[in-house]
Amino acid sequence: LFFTEAGGYKFIIAPADWISSGTKQDSQNISDAGIQKALLGIDCGTPDRLNPVLLGATVIDDSTEGKKLLLLKIRLLKNWHIYSYVPKDSPFIQSKLSLQLPPGVKQVGSVQSSAAKPMPGAPEVMIYEDEASFVQELTIEHKSLKNPKATISLYYQTCDANQCLPPDTLTKEIQL
Repeated sequence: LFFTEAGGYKFIIAPADWISSGTKQDSQNISDAGIQKALLGIDCGTPDRLNPVLLGATVIDDSTEGKKLLLLKIRLLKNWHIYSYVPKDSPFIQSKLSLQLPPGVKQVGSVQSSAAKPMPGAPEVMIYEDEASFVQELTIEHKSLKNPKATISLYYQTCDANQCLPPDTLTKEIQL
């Protein structure tokens, strides 16, 4: 349920391909407090007018043997946003997070994200403002892997109330 001053209350139903935010998978054995503490420890830096979107990441061990949690945090410049979901007829560009994992490392389930919120004036468009976080469970099948690394890419379009910047990609390599 969403309230607008101009339109009153509106029900917004997420499309079938939109991933529910703010949940954790049942298979994760680490506490939410542990995830939150690790996310707080990620230093993305301070966004500025030249770099309004910054990406940080860390990996923590899950209590299950051979499993790890990849934690990502995006920090945005105040009053700027990126798009979590946009309808097909929208002129905005939806953000896309991708992982390149080494052989023997696999994703478990889908990426879980913090809650996006409806864009003012266009409640069918979902945006991230200020900060967004993502959690991906991984399994490492071979203990023989020496220093495996993953590459994280975020393709996004960032906008404020007056302008949208051209689409860009942030890339980060992280030791698993």
